[in-house]
Amino acid sequence: MRSLAPASGRFTNPSNRFGADYRAEAAAMGKPPVPIIDIHAHVHGPNAAALLRDAMDLYGVERIHSMTKLDDIPAMRAVMGERIRFIAVPDFTHPDRLAAHTNHFLDRIKAFRDEGAAICKFWAAPRGIDFGIEAGDPRLLALDAPHRRAGMDLAASLGMAFMVHVADPDTWFATKYADRSRYGTKASHYEPLERLLDEYPVPWIAAHMGGSPEDLAFLDGLLERHPNLSIDASATKWIVREVSKHPAPRVRAFMERWRGRVLFGSDIVTNEEHLHSGEKQSEMAAKASDREGAFDLYASRYWALRTLWETPHSMESPISDPDLAMVDPARSPLTPRRLLERRFPRTCCSRSIEAPPSACSLRLARPSRWREARARPRSDDGGRTSACRRRLKVPRPQPCPRRRRAGRPRAPAAARRPHRPAGSAEARRDRAPRRPREAGRACANPGPSGRARPSRAPHRARPPGARDPRRVRPAPCAMRRPRRPTTLGRARR
Repeated sequence: MRSLAPASGRFTNPSNRFGADYRAEAAAMGKPPVPIIDIHAHVHGPNAAALLRDAMDLYGVERIHSMTKLDDIPAMRAVMGERIRFIAVPDFTHPDRLAAHTNHFLDRIKAFRDEGAAICKFWAAPRGIDFGIEAGDPRLLALDAPHRRAGMDLAASLGMAFMVHVADPDTWFATKYADRSRYGTKASHYEPLERLLDEYPVPWIAAHMGGSPEDLAFLDGLLERHPNLSIDASATKWIVREVSKHPAPRVRAFMERWRGRVLFGSDIVTNEEHLHSGEKQSEMAAKASDREGAFDLYASRYWALRTLWETPHSMESPISDPDLAMVDPARSPLTPRRLLERRFPRTCCSRSIEAPPSACSLRLARPSRWREARARPRSDDGGRTSACRRRLKVPRPQPCPRRRRAGRPRAPAAARRPHRPAGSAEARRDRAPRRPREAGRACANPGPSGRARPSRAPHRARPPGARDPRRVRPAPCAMRRPRRPTTLGRARR
C-alpha cells in the first residue's frame, strides 16, 4: 500500500484529508503516457482559472472543455489561451427560467457555435424535476420534451455533438430521490435517452460514465446498442467511490473493450469565491476559502483520477465524500475504519483496510458469543440464530431430503410406512411392540359396545434371520425437524 507524502501530517481541508503536497505528488507521479484532454469541467473566474491552469501544467492536462458562461468566454481565453474549449449550455441564472431553456437557449446555441463550441450540453438530472416545478413546468428539463428536441435539431444542423447528463448516483436514488412517484426509477431515466440516441445519429457523450458507474454490465449493453455513444469519467468523488468497488480485472476488461469511447473528465468547478473567506453564496463556493485550499480542490481531482486509472496503488481517497453518510448517517467520510464496523460486527468479519483490493476478503467467522446465542430463545424464523446471522441474512442450511445411511437396506415400497408427524397417535402406535395373534382369536379388550374386537390376520412366519419390513426405519425427510438447530456454515448430516 502506498501513502501520500504528507506536508503537515494532519487534516488540511476536505480536498486534502492527509495534508499532502499535491505539487510534490505531481512531480513523483510524472507525466502521463499521453497528454490528457479534460472533456468535462466548469471554469469560472479568471483568478481561479489561473490556479486551475497551474494544476493542469503539473498533472499533464493539455486541454480542457468547459461549460463557461457565454459572457465570460473572452476572460477565460485571456487566461487559458487555446487550451480551453467551450460547451454550449443554457443560462441557469436567467430570471425567466422558462425562456432560458426554450427560445433563449436556441439563441445561445448559435452564439456558442460562433465562439468555436463543438458540443451542446443537455442536462436532464432527476433533480431537474424540482427545477421545472419551481419554474412552472415539470417537464422543462425532460430530455425528450418538444423544446429540448428543438435545441437538438438546431445543434445537429450546426454540426455539434451532444453531451447529456442522465440519472445520478445510486445513493441519491436511495435518499434524495426515494419518492418514485415524483422522480421515477433510475432505469426510467434511460428510456428517453435510448430513443433519442436512435433518432439523432450524431456523436453523444453521456457524462459521469453514463450515470451508472455502479453497473458496468449495464454500460456494456448501452454502449453495444448505440455505436454513436461515448461516456466520460467525470465527477471525481462519484467515479473513485464506485469504480473502486469493482474488481480490477473487470475494470480493465471494460476499458479495453471500449477503448476510445471512455473519455477523461474531472467535473472541476472553479469559482472566484474559492480564493477568499467570508459568506458564500452556494455550497460549491464554500468548498475552499483561500488560494491553497482552492489549489487543493482542483489538483486533488487530477491526482485522484490519475491514481485510479494509471497506478496499481490501493489507498484511501484524500477527498472527503459526503455521499458515504447519505444512506447511513452514522457513517463518516473521515473515518473509513469505522465504516466496516458499522456495517458488520468486528467479531464477524476480518478485512484489512490497508491491503490491496485483490487481497481484501470478507470472511465470516464464528464469534466468541456464539454459545450465548445458542442459549437464547428461538427467533421468528424458527431457529436459534444470533444477531450477527439475522443482520447478514445467511440462509439456514437444511439436511439433504430423503437421505439414507450407507449400508442400510431399503424396504420394499409396499412395506414402507407413510410419514407421520412426530408425537402423533399414529407415530406412537407404530413404535409400540406388536405380538403375533392366532387366527380367529378375539382381542381381550372389548370395545365400547361390549362386543369383542376382531383380531388381526395371523402373522406370517419369516425365515430365520429375516428382517421384519414393518420395522425398517423410514428414511429421514426434509420436512422433519432436526433434533438440534444447525449452525452457520455446518449443516447437520
